[in-house]
Amino acid sequence: MEINQRNFKASLPKVLKAIEESDYISFDTELTGLHQLVDCRMELSHEMYQRVIKGSLDFLVIQFGLCCFKWDAEKKGYSYACFSFSVFPNSPAFTPRYASFLWQASSVAFLVQHKFDFNEVIYNGIPYLNCVEAAKARDKLKDKQESRRTPTEAATPEGNANGPDPPSTPGNVAFAPSPNPTAIPIPEDKKEFIESALSQIASLTLDNGPDPSPVASDSKVTEVVLPRCGAFIRKLLYQEVPRRFPTVFLETKVSGKGERTLVARVSSREEIERKKREREEKEMEELEEAIGFSKVVEALSKSKKTLVGHNMFLDICHVLKKFHTPPPPSYSEFKRLVHSVFPDILDTKLVASSKCFESKVLGTTLGDLHDLLSASEPPLALPEQHQVSFFPQEEEVAMNLEANAFHHAGYDAFITGRTLALLCAHLGVMQSPSRENIVLPTDPLLDPFRNKLFLMLSDIQCCDLLGEDEYPSREHVFHLSFPAAWKTRDIVDLFKAFGRVSISWVDDNAAFVTLHDNTQVDSVLPRLRKEEYPSREHVFHLSFPAAWKTRDIVDLFKAFGRVSISWVDDNAAFVTLHDNTQVDSVLPRLRKE
Repeated sequence: MEINQRNFKASLPKVLKAIEESDYISFDTELTGLHQLVDCRMELSHEMYQRVIKGSLDFLVIQFGLCCFKWDAEKKGYSYACFSFSVFPNSPAFTPRYASFLWQASSVAFLVQHKFDFNEVIYNGIPYLNCVEAAKARDKLKDKQESRRTPTEAATPEGNANGPDPPSTPGNVAFAPSPNPTAIPIPEDKKEFIESALSQIASLTLDNGPDPSPVASDSKVTEVVLPRCGAFIRKLLYQEVPRRFPTVFLETKVSGKGERTLVARVSSREEIERKKREREEKEMEELEEAIGFSKVVEALSKSKKTLVGHNMFLDICHVLKKFHTPPPPSYSEFKRLVHSVFPDILDTKLVASSKCFESKVLGTTLGDLHDLLSASEPPLALPEQHQVSFFPQEEEVAMNLEANAFHHAGYDAFITGRTLALLCAHLGVMQSPSRENIVLPTDPLLDPFRNKLFLMLSDIQCCDLLGEDEYPSREHVFHLSFPAAWKTRDIVDLFKAFGRVSISWVDDNAAFVTLHDNTQVDSVLPRLRKEEYPSREHVFHLSFPAAWKTRDIVDLFKAFGRVSISWVDDNAAFVTLHDNTQVDSVLPRLRKE
């Protein structure tokens, strides 16, 4: 089911009901970008987390897929209800004006290739505020409503025994100090505009008398449109009008172009009170609409149902920041936050990457994994008693597997949920081929994978939300420093005596080198120290003032012939002699200079 801003309010009860009645829930997101392209395989968990929250979370979630699965024992399968939400932070009254986000060209191009409709997101995306933003918006709205109340209303619930300020008359507007201690003083440069507006309203009240009838008269003008003005002046008028004109109701009208104007309307006291209540109720409704999609995430959290994703670490970070609570700076605090919001998590990529499946599963991308687990041929064909069926819930449309609509969040959420059910079934077969009952996601058989998030491109397998991350041995990993001119080929040549290696570049001057043959670990340092590798004795590391240019370095080494220069930064470079016979002359001569 496609849900956008137009049908969100009507669809929300159905979504909340599906969440409440489900046994487990899968989700997926589509983003405007992923992260910087860096080699992070040697990062520690907390380093990776810092990189993600600083470099990845300024992208947007633009589509959120949700699929609720419910076990049906009679049909021996799962009924499902899938929802795809278009989301976009577009609530003019409550979204911070400074709000901004990033687009990654490759990610956007990828989504375009898969027919993603960006117009639908931008024009009809469901707004949202996270908990922090919603709390600020509520406080701001409360202050706004309080500032519109008359001083007597703010002071006592019974009203002021002395009555309101004497009414202003056209051409006679007095700026007496307000009895309300929180009132905003009117700046000198704003008084002329305020006086003109109040005079217009005074003329309106004289024409209608001190206590106008709630029944409008055709012979009288009952409202006046004030000149356009900025937000601060509108705030001053909301402050001044009620205390001077008890029978005037002031409201803001917004045009189709977003332009705001103030309308002053003469009404009876009873009518004004009713309109005040209606306005405040409308403002609260607008706030609830601005919170928008975050209500779905709040329902997911409160349900405490098993939440399933595929390679979901980045998804979880985005969901927290956009729709719940921004991730904290500390990695340990992040773990506690995730577990408090979503107390039961399963990552299908982590399950598929475990030793249980390493001999059977060749690829763990979502599409490949689903296809492998759904196979009707060995080695992953399920016995008949362990096969699982899937069917849509009442009034729901069946998902078309043949459509292969990957990278549509609703479809991906459905495939993720199916994949978990199939992984459960295969785990049941591995545990006991004769087992008759189906393994459900709540089964203790899944406990080794519960509340752990797969870590992509890392030798640390997972983020353990309930314990310390398990770090593998890195005794076969070497940190290597070298001139910036070096290429991968130079590093491979250096380590060729030790077999195959993997290289993780840190920057132009350093890399981590991982041996594939761990038995060679003890041989590396002794052998490299004997310099049984291409000599770099003709390479010199030079430090110098930041003002130096290439010409200065060339002049310094001109007595030794041609050189190549590899800059490290503004204050250092590697200098390589082309004439190796000059090596022994360099240091003595430079020291003299």
